Amino acid sequence: VRSARISYAQLAAGHDAYYVHHGADNKYCGSSYRSSIGLTSMDLGGNAASAGQRISNGLSSEHTSYTFGNKITDYISRNYGKDTVNSANKGNFKFADEKSPQKFDKEAKNVAIKFSAAQTTYMRYNSDDQMYIRGNSSQNLVDYVTGDKVRFKNVFVLYTNIYNLSDGYHVQTDLSSGTGYYFSQGSYKEIKWSKGSATSPLKFYNTDGSELKINAGNSYIGFADTDHKSSLNIEKF
Repeated sequence: VRSARISYAQLAAGHDAYYVHHGADNKYCGSSYRSSIGLTSMDLGGNAASAGQRISNGLSSEHTSYTFGNKITDYISRNYGKDTVNSANKGNFKFADEKSPQKFDKEAKNVAIKFSAAQTTYMRYNSDDQMYIRGNSSQNLVDYVTGDKVRFKNVFVLYTNIYNLSDGYHVQTDLSSGTGYYFSQGSYKEIKWSKGSATSPLKFYNTDGSELKINAGNSYIGFADTDHKSSLNIEKF
């Protein structure tokens, strides 16, 4: 678990989420800012230290903070009570019929998503379970505990302006609106997306402006700079 950054805090606040982090960028995402957007903040280096643990793994200290599902739920139960969901923020996404998942006209077997000169994420479609397996150029990403490949029913690639803040070091992702692609069932379509204010949820739309229906299942959502849009590589079957 790493430290809080302003774009991540804004995404969490828009979905009434508990934001788990270890420390923070105090210039742009300090406790006063997180409070101002109504974010429930669980800092493993502060108020929620009991939910975290340092584990020696041979890496530098910023890569040694871990948390566990039971520790998070225990902390939430003790500090916020069991029934903590704000019903007003339910239903941010629309879903297709689970028994009849959507498939689109354009094929997408493998997808290479460029995020920077050093980072390209690969999604490889597995027709057996109709899921995309995440990895890099040479190998698949696997769960640390189980060894299972990391899979997603839905993959969203959202393009926007990503820029340096005034200190020239920290980065902001423009979360107002943009275009992108939705991948599922070995197929894809172009979409639009919007969020707006820090407390507004992320929303997905078809290119005609109607709200997008999403196939039931887990989702990967990646924001990439518009400069890399032309580098998106989609391999057909």
